[in-house]
Amino acid sequence: MGRFKVRVIDRMINSNFRQIARLCLFCLSISLLTGCGRDASIAQVDGIVELDGAPLAKFDNAAVVFTPRAGRLATSVIDRNGRFQLQTNGIGEGAAIGEAKITVSATIERPKSSVSDERYDPVVWVIPRRFGDADRSGLSCKVVAGKLNSFKISLSSDGTGSVEILQKE
Repeated sequence: MGRFKVRVIDRMINSNFRQIARLCLFCLSISLLTGCGRDASIAQVDGIVELDGAPLAKFDNAAVVFTPRAGRLATSVIDRNGRFQLQTNGIGEGAAIGEAKITVSATIERPKSSVSDERYDPVVWVIPRRFGDADRSGLSCKVVAGKLNSFKISLSSDGTGSVEILQKE
């Protein structure tokens, strides 16, 4: 009787293993047949961020975020030349097609002083803080399918900003 139980359990394990292996093979086949191409719901987006007419450059903590009405956020670090190229986490290069609110953040870390102060904030914004809030930034754009979308985001120290479409050659 003991051997019979062992054989039944052994068959069940082998059967489950085969089912899992078949499922994995099926999923792999489907992914290969559908291809690994770009997601049709996103389009390439790049651009430049300027502050007071000059590229927002030389900040280690600078980023752009596009928040679409529907879909996932697209983010990018702003490089040392003020340029960005958006990525959508889990999907790939680009941003969701359609209208998007834009936020920009650029901060530096303030060294901690030797004086203990409860109000000490180690982060200093180098642009007006409102640009870091999607509902208050006043920045928006439309990402168009099937082309490289290139934008110039112009910020001003007085808190005004605009987004301009750049034409690519």
